[in-house]
Amino acid sequence: MAVVDYVPVAEVGIANPLADAAATIADLDGDGDPDLLTNDGWAPNRAETATFGVLNVLLPGHRGQIIAGDLDGDGDLDLVAAGDATHPLQWLRNDGNASFLPAATIGDGTPATRLMLTDLDHDGDLDIIAGHADKKTREVHTYLYVNLDGTGEFSPATKLIEEPFTPLHLLDWNQDGRVDLVGNYGVGQLVVMQNGPKFSHVATVAEFAVAEIDVADFDADGDPDFVLVENAFDELSGDTASRIWVYQNLGSDKLVANRIAEQNGQLAFGFNQTFGNVSFADVDNDGRDDILTTYSSR
Repeated sequence: MAVVDYVPVAEVGIANPLADAAATIADLDGDGDPDLLTNDGWAPNRAETATFGVLNVLLPGHRGQIIAGDLDGDGDLDLVAAGDATHPLQWLRNDGNASFLPAATIGDGTPATRLMLTDLDHDGDLDIIAGHADKKTREVHTYLYVNLDGTGEFSPATKLIEEPFTPLHLLDWNQDGRVDLVGNYGVGQLVVMQNGPKFSHVATVAEFAVAEIDVADFDADGDPDFVLVENAFDELSGDTASRIWVYQNLGSDKLVANRIAEQNGQLAFGFNQTFGNVSFADVDNDGRDDILTTYSSR
């Protein structure tokens, strides 16, 4: 068994109950090491001392998601902030010197519940996918902001797909060089949507209630596969049975399901014991993706 030692937790910035509910990493100053990106700002990585510098607050009190990507094509990472009750959807241009220009509002500024960056129209620059709630019904749908000229000028929001919003995974399902989508829409509705003039449903991946999903080339054959968590609840007994499935993509819209974790299987879990988040990662550095998951029981 491998033993890993961790250094004590270090606090970065100042305590702020209105922000920093989530954090991620990105090389914002272009020095080759990952910096810390929070809901309201960022802190540079001081690799020589294994610490982070002072938090640079960019959006005081911002509670929404913030992500990094090169929106203007100049080689450094800009920021997109989802907004919240007091902040609009906006982006901040990185000037290349680890400083950010004042935020520019995107579209009409409606805050987003979730953000993604990808080149959806296949023109070489990053577009924005955002979840927006209808102001009357509060139902959330998925919208697209097209990066019009590669310099950060965005189109008005257009509804990307008709289904209610769900967190999406990006993949090239049919290996045509264009980004496709997969979304979880309930029991038997984990759906692949193929990129074209419009997004069209091309495959229903699972016929059960999917709790969690990740996408990677698990069998190293060049196309994306799926790892899914099924948590099946029995209303009569009140029991829950949890399983992990890998769906191998064989091309031509064909999928093969392999259940790798079940009672009496590779991993033994009984009733009232459930898997949580699941993801692919090459944990043992052997060139093959392994499966990471959380687990709980009651």
